[in-house]
Amino acid sequence: MLPKRFETIVFAFFMSLIMYFMMSGVITFINLGVVDHFVMLWFKAFIKAFAVAFPCVLILVSLVRIIKSSSESMSEN
Repeated sequence: MLPKRFETIVFAFFMSLIMYFMMSGVITFINLGVVDHFVMLWFKAFIKAFAVAFPCVLILVSLVRIIKSSSESMSEN
């Protein structure tokens, strides 16, 4: 079992991995269509996007939790 303190990091890692893998493929396809070396171009786009996505998701997970707890406390009052 994964220690609780690593849950946010592991969640952010897999969330950004899956999300940006799909998004980079779609965006590469929209921009280039099916061309020679499409998979290599997709992979390069994914690596660049993932390098930005993972830290962003780590930050946004914390921000969303703060917003969620604030909205829950406001609804209780």
